[in-house]
Order: sequence, then C-alpha cells, then structure tokens
Amino acid sequence: MEPGTSKSTQSTDYPEYNEKTNTILDQINAYQEEINTITIKIQNEIIQTERKFNQLKKPHLKLREDTIKKIPNFWSIAFANHPLLSNFFESLILKYLSKLKVQNDSDGRYDLEFHFDINPYFENEILRKDYNLDTLGCTISTNLPIEWKKGVSLPLGKSELCLDEQCIGKIGSFWEWYEEKESDMDIIADAIKDDLWIDPLKYFLPPDEANTEIESTDEDLDANFFETGTSDEAHEDY
Repeated sequence: MEPGTSKSTQSTDYPEYNEKTNTILDQINAYQEEINTITIKIQNEIIQTERKFNQLKKPHLKLREDTIKKIPNFWSIAFANHPLLSNFFESLILKYLSKLKVQNDSDGRYDLEFHFDINPYFENEILRKDYNLDTLGCTISTNLPIEWKKGVSLPLGKSELCLDEQCIGKIGSFWEWYEEKESDMDIIADAIKDDLWIDPLKYFLPPDEANTEIESTDEDLDANFFETGTSDEAHEDY
C-alpha cells in the first residue's frame, strides 16, 4: 500500500474493464460453476451415504433401546450428567423421562422424542420437536402441544411451572426451548442428536467408570488383534 492510500480506497481500485478482462472473468465464472456442480454432487453423495449407514444402524439402535429399558432412570441420569443439557433438563423434567428417541433424515430434517411416565403436570406420553428446512434453507421447528393437566399452567414469559397457582421453582429453560420455532442456532438440539444420542453410555456412567469401559474395550481389541493376527475389519461377517 502506498503512503497516504487508505485501505477503503485501495479496495475500490478495480482493474479497467475491457475485452481481455471480461474474457478472464468469464473463464473464472465457468470454473466456479464447475466447482459448484461438484460441490452439489458431494453434498448429495454425503446425504445418500448417511442414509445408507443410518439404515444399517437401525437394528442396533433397536437392540440398544430394548436393553436400556432394563435400567431404571437411564436417560434421566444421562441427561443429568451431561455438562450442557443438565442446565436445561432439571429434576422436574428428568424425574419422569423414560425414553429418548432421535430420528435423523440426514438432510437437515430430524425429530426429537421425549417419552414420559405418568406425571402430575401434563397428559402427553410423548413430547416431540420436529426440525425441518423452510424454502430459504433455514431450520425451523414445530412441536406437539403440551396438554397441561387441570390446575397446571406455565405463565407467559416465565420458566416456572405452576400447579394450583403454586409455582414449583425454576426448571431451567426447557419449556422456552421446547416451544422455540427459530432453530438455526439450537445448541440444545445439537447436543442431544450429535452427542448424547450417539453415545449415551458415556454420560450414564460416572467419569471414572466410563474411562475404564473405554480402556477395557481397547484392551479387548488389542488382545483380539494379537490372537488372530488381524483386526475385526478383515472378517467378512462384519
């Protein structure tokens, strides 16, 4: 930059537009269109691949779900141990949470289902948030309406649940989050579907036991490798 030349002045110092410049710009635009076409193909391939492997995971997710049912309060404990989600899902919610279910379509659309035992606050056995893309590609969410039981209310603009006009203490921002429609920066939903749902056992177990589980798994894999002289990936059954 020459002395006395401001950055803003320099940024508007465009080259002279002539036939040669226009020809070069047309070439750049043609290359960019090719790049954009390939980028779209990559994104479509990623979506198709994710859908394929999501189908492969389904039977294992069902087995995991059936097994988790054998442990009382599994999801409540996992939520309570999560460093972010524990701030939003406090004891009043977690006390009755029986199951979490995430359905992901790999194209920006997904559903979060919260299953609840019978409780004194609402009739719903399931509360569900659905995430979809609008015409502009922005994420928006809809939710099943909460069917409050008689005498229960959520005062407008508050996060305290009231039963027969007696508020039962602050319960974080669960209700506000659940009814929120603008979802492009939904860190709660992201933490549920991309972290807790992926490996809930990590948050159910106390930190020391979780680390022990990981070390034990690694040792088993190492032992299997040295016993067979190969890794599990070499077996066609897998």
